[in-house]
Amino acid sequence: MDEAAPFRTFRTPEEAQALVSDLELLGFSPVIEDSRNYISSAFVGASPEYFSVKLPPSDFPRAEAALEEVAEKQLNEVGDDHYLFSFTNEELRDVLMKADEWNAFDRRLARKILADRGEPVNEAAIPHFEQARLNELAEPAKPQTLRVIVGYLLAGLGGLLGVFIGHHLNTAKKTLPNGERVYVYNAEDRSHGKWIYFIGIVMFLFVIYRFLSGLGSRTSWVP
Repeated sequence: MDEAAPFRTFRTPEEAQALVSDLELLGFSPVIEDSRNYISSAFVGASPEYFSVKLPPSDFPRAEAALEEVAEKQLNEVGDDHYLFSFTNEELRDVLMKADEWNAFDRRLARKILADRGEPVNEAAIPHFEQARLNELAEPAKPQTLRVIVGYLLAGLGGLLGVFIGHHLNTAKKTLPNGERVYVYNAEDRSHGKWIYFIGIVMFLFVIYRFLSGLGSRTSWVP
């Protein structure tokens, strides 16, 4: 089975638990991970992911489709006071363009409201929206110039923090809504990360060696 990856991320455990309950009723086995206090985030400055509901990436498309099916059945139960009814048509289209930021019910309701307003969404265009969003999310983060410089400095001083920064730059990945895993940083930053990592390891071992050598020379004078 694939290693579980973040399917949705929330700010509160209650929101995460609600999705977990829905997924369990649909036959999936999600887990909640509280990643607010990850050591890696504190060391390398990565944004915490808060409460992540995780699934095997291979389950992402099936889970999304199952949630969409449930949402379709719930549309007739929504009241007129739902917040999406106050959205403009442009804002509703934005919900569809950035589907990963909204739950399945909100996406379905946005389409229904647009249709009721006489601006139905072309169903054939939905896959194009989804692919455009995937391409956008797959884009690597902006160049990490400052982090690279700090990483080299810390690695050169023999600090383990440089090792953490290098490892993060070289290996960090993110999960796309379709379950695909892609690198967070561009190829140049990943290359720097690899060098920072190795330099940090070598310098750390050198510092340990010098410390042990100095300790040995001092104890040799003890009568």
